[in-house]
Amino acid sequence: MPDLKDQRDELHKILDLDLSGGTYQGDEEAIKFITADYAEAKRRIEAWWKAYKKWEENDKFNVAVQDDRMTMRSYGSAFAYQVSKTKPVGIGDRRFYNSERKVMDPEPHKIPYAAMNLAAHQRGIDTSAYANPDHFVSRKAKYDAGLHDLSVKLVVKGQDLKANCHHQAEPTPHFCFLPLSKGEDQFVLYKLMRYAKALRTTNADLDTLVRGYRSMMTRVKLASDYDMGTGYSAVPTPDRDDGLKYKVTYGLGSTVKKRGLKVPLVTTKERLQARQEMYFQHRADIVKFGGNEVVIAMRQHAGPFPVYAVYDNGILKCFTIENGQMKLNGKTISAIGVANWEN
Repeated sequence: MPDLKDQRDELHKILDLDLSGGTYQGDEEAIKFITADYAEAKRRIEAWWKAYKKWEENDKFNVAVQDDRMTMRSYGSAFAYQVSKTKPVGIGDRRFYNSERKVMDPEPHKIPYAAMNLAAHQRGIDTSAYANPDHFVSRKAKYDAGLHDLSVKLVVKGQDLKANCHHQAEPTPHFCFLPLSKGEDQFVLYKLMRYAKALRTTNADLDTLVRGYRSMMTRVKLASDYDMGTGYSAVPTPDRDDGLKYKVTYGLGSTVKKRGLKVPLVTTKERLQARQEMYFQHRADIVKFGGNEVVIAMRQHAGPFPVYAVYDNGILKCFTIENGQMKLNGKTISAIGVANWEN
């Protein structure tokens, strides 16, 4: 059976999915091919997806760490509180934007936004709700479940996990580890989403196919080598399925930070795209520092992930979550992120 790289390469031949083009919408020749021979395009897309999910099932903790693909979220020591923690979704006055990322007058938008009555954002240790594709069949389903994007850090191999997490001052912080796919496959799905959007009115099947994939693959939204200062924002973008008038994102505000600069830069579409490309192109600088930040759309991941762990006297003890309770499973992770069950 052809492996993931083989299937990806076959897809590249017709969809021009290289990283050098710099385009963010469907490429003209790819659109022509999909329109002229959708059966063949679909065959190659499905073959890539099948190979990708097989690869995902066999992905390893230590391999993901070595490849700079392992993400981690940290939590405080109080498990009973942290396991199902939520945060209200509130959009500040300077967090209403138009499609060009310009700040809008919030007054005309507050009432229709408030009418969405968004559920609190699920940000606890237990991320099982994110693994259910049914929660992402529509914008309303996702918002009703409170499953917005999340901010994570990439594990930097060789660096102490506790010393580089947000809860380093806690005596026994908890962790949630989830690997990302390779940048090449992140980019494949990103491009397929653009093709599906470009052909939405003429090829509903492709749109349905790709939307299904989106609900089952964790995607990188932004990445940088420092804390970007992310938060909730709203853009008036009516949804075609459920009528919700706003798209709520967890990402950059009206300014972005940059190492070495005291004055923040104004956020533009180009800077947003640059943050996204950071992971697609495997730019090494996003993992040179302990302060990196990656914003992800967390979704289903095949295999034994996510991995939950609690810090205890220099090691991380892994556990499962059953009925909201912690159950240690005997597996451990070293202080620098080496899983003992794969040695």
